[in-house]
This record gives sequence, structure tokens and C-alpha cells, in this order.
Amino acid sequence: MLPVLLLITLFMSLALLLLRRDLRSVLLFLAVGSITFFLYTISVYIAKKGGITDFTTFVLYGNNRVRQKLMYQVFTMNRLGFMMAIGRYLSPYFLLLSSLNMAGKLNKSNLIKKGLLLFILPLMGILIYIPQFFETFSSNPTAMGIVVTVTKIWIILYLTISILMMIIELWGTKLSFFRLRFIMKFMIILSLVMIYGLFFPQDPAQVYLFYRNDYMWMLGLWYLHRGFSSGFNYVVMMGALLSGILSMASLIRYFSITFGEEVAEVKIRREISSTARGVSMFVHGTKNDLLATRILLDKVKKNYPEDCDIERLSQINASLVTRLEKLNKSLKVNSIRLRPASMMDVIEECKKRVRENFCNYQINVNTEETTKLILADTTFLSEALYNIIQNGIEATLDNKRHDPIDIQVKYGRMWVEIVFSDRGKGIDRKLKKHLWEPFHSSKNSSTNWGIGMYFTRLVIKRHLGSISFRLRRDGGTSFIVMLPLAGEGRK
Repeated sequence: MLPVLLLITLFMSLALLLLRRDLRSVLLFLAVGSITFFLYTISVYIAKKGGITDFTTFVLYGNNRVRQKLMYQVFTMNRLGFMMAIGRYLSPYFLLLSSLNMAGKLNKSNLIKKGLLLFILPLMGILIYIPQFFETFSSNPTAMGIVVTVTKIWIILYLTISILMMIIELWGTKLSFFRLRFIMKFMIILSLVMIYGLFFPQDPAQVYLFYRNDYMWMLGLWYLHRGFSSGFNYVVMMGALLSGILSMASLIRYFSITFGEEVAEVKIRREISSTARGVSMFVHGTKNDLLATRILLDKVKKNYPEDCDIERLSQINASLVTRLEKLNKSLKVNSIRLRPASMMDVIEECKKRVRENFCNYQINVNTEETTKLILADTTFLSEALYNIIQNGIEATLDNKRHDPIDIQVKYGRMWVEIVFSDRGKGIDRKLKKHLWEPFHSSKNSSTNWGIGMYFTRLVIKRHLGSISFRLRRDGGTSFIVMLPLAGEGRK
């Protein structure tokens, strides 16, 4: 049963690697692969040794047929012992590298330096268990005892640091968006450490000394020793099984979220690519026609200054030009220039726009005093965030309510989280799939072209940020914008 869970976990880590192709997915795949390889060698050894309960057989093999197949695989003890040593010493190494990467302490720039430093102990362990080298000190009980003890100490140290790094990072992550994501990563590392931790006392020395009677039982198979009760054995096997289930479920969940985001990103890029050129030509041509119409209207207005219809036509013409300029602007976000700015200055600009278009509609801003800055093009970013506020106000009014729009600003170590909450009816299920796509809208198409949220997302992406949404339990919608911090400003 456990091998099946690990194989599914290994497959999901491979799928994640093919999807993301980044350092994090590579390290996670190597960690899962090395643990799977280590447990495979243990399963072969236990199958050959025998003397296990039916429940242990179920956990480690699934059924007796698999156990017997492994039992009759042709392996010399030296070869099996060396294979076990490779899996045993690479597993904590890749687990530690994965946890350091997820905690933001390891990246491509320092991978070689830190990777080589942390690889010294695993490499020494692997070299010692090369069959020719192992024979030189296995006849010396003192030397072998020192190697066994030192090995256990550094493995426990690596596993402890892996968990501590994840706990420290989780404790320091205050922003809800990143905290929820990091919990998934933490559960993956924790479950893998638990699986490996239950079996790592299996020392390859016991495999090398399979036909000798002078080795200590503590070299391996400690959970099967007759000195422990059958209940203890049951607890260990159940722990391994539950850890395997947790590891598989966590990685599947992490992959599904990542895959969903990648699919949505590709779909939106295709939508933009297929429509941007045609829209740009349409905007340019139509705007020229409207400007020509404005000139004609101005001439007619001079001849008939009291005609109300002409004045109304001029207003409609001006409104169309403004909307076309906004559409054209949404297609030219390459002109964004990022500079250090205060998040509150951007919010104040949004509130100014609200006062101009919605009189004195109430906007509640909850934030903390800080000198932290973001990198932003204030004009573009305030326009993008205003779109969120505008949609929230319209949704609240459509729901026949006048509740204020709540804006909550939280600062983390590297990011700022801005949450916009309204009291509308929420987002329709059909619209959720197309929310970020251009020209999709639930509003009247004669007054809305469905580019607001597309433009907002595009601008935030160009600010190296992200945007998501969630439905509120008490009604309405919350949009969550994440933007990277750029250091401290002057007090």
C-alpha cells in the first residue's frame, strides 16, 4: 500500500516538474524520488529477511504476491546495501534543500555554494558504504559504531532543520494569501519527513552483514524487533501509511492549484494575443471618425446654439472618445514605468476618483502606519485598483445596499496585501471562468465593454503582483491584490 502511495506522489512531483520547470519542482521531485528509492531497497531487504506480520505485509507490499516477487529478485548484499546507502543519504539532503527553497533561503544564485556545503556529509556517507571501503572498517566494531552514530546524528539534524525552517517561515508569513499556500508546502515537507523518519534507522551496514551474527539489531528493522510489542509495530506501520496518504493528498492539491493557474494564464494570453491587434486597429479607426464627427458637431452647434439635441450628441461623442481612449490604454500597458511609491498614495488617488464619480460614497481603509514602499506606476495602478472599487460599488448598489467598500492593507516582509470587499450578490458561477478575459461582462454591453478586470489584472501583473478573489460568507466578494515591496521610505 505504501509503495503505491509513494509512486502516485512521485508521479505528481514529476508532473509538477514538467509543468513548472523551476528549481522548487526539481528539488521536490528529487526528494520524493530519493525517499521512494530508499523505501524500495528496504522493501527488498525485508522481503528477503522475512518474519513480518500480515499487517506489515499489507502496508509495505499490498499483498504477498508482491512481497514474494521482491524476495526472489537477484541482488548481492553488497549491491543492495550500497543502493540503500544512496537512498538513505540523499533523502535528507534533498529534503533540506527543498525546505530551504520553499522558505526563501535557497535560489539559483546560491544553490551551488549552499548545495555543495550541505552535500559533504551525505557524500561521505555514500563513500563509506562503497563495498570496498566498507570492508576496511566493518571488522572494527568501534569504527563501525562511530560511523553509525555520527550518521544518525547528522540525518536527525538535517530533518530537524528542514522542519524548523518551514515552521519559522510559516510563523513569519502573516499575509493570508501566502500563509494558505505555504501551509500546503509545509504539509508536503512534513509528511515526507515523517515517512523517511520512520525508516531511516535502517542502516545499510545491516544489509552488508546479513550473514553475520555479530551486528547490533539497532542497525535496522528496529520497529520489527521482538523486544517491542506488536502494538508498537502496528502504530509504526499506521504512521507510515497515514504519512503516505498525507504526502500524496498534499502534493495532488498543490499540483491541482498550480495547474489551474497555469491553464488560466495560457488561456488569457491566447485571448489577448488573438484580440489585441484587431482591437487596436478598431480603436484607432473609430477614434479618428469620432474626432471628425466632433469637428462637424462644433460647426453645427455654432449655427444652432440653442438646439439641445446637438449638445446631447456632443456629450455622447465625448463619452465615446473617452471610453475608446481607456480601451486603447488597456492595450498599451508596456508604457508602465515602475518607481518607488507609497501604497497609501495610490489608495488616496483611488478615493479621489470615487469622489468624482460617486459623490461621497463611503470607502473604509484599514491599514497600519509604515514607511514601506512599493514599485508602481501610480497612474496605471490607481486606475486598475479603481476598477475594483467601481465594480464593488456598482455590485453593492445593484444589491440594493449602500454599505461602504472596505479596503484592508496588510504588510508582510516582502509583500503587501490589499483586500477590497463589497456587499454585492457575489460573482455568478458562469462569469468566474471568464472574469479576467477581455470583452466578457455581466453588465449591459452598450455601457460596458468588459475590459475593466482584464485591464486591472494586466496592470497588476506588470507590477510583478497577483490578483485573486473569494466569495464572502456574509455576501459580496473580496478581491485580493498582492504587490511586492521595494524597501523603506523616509519617515
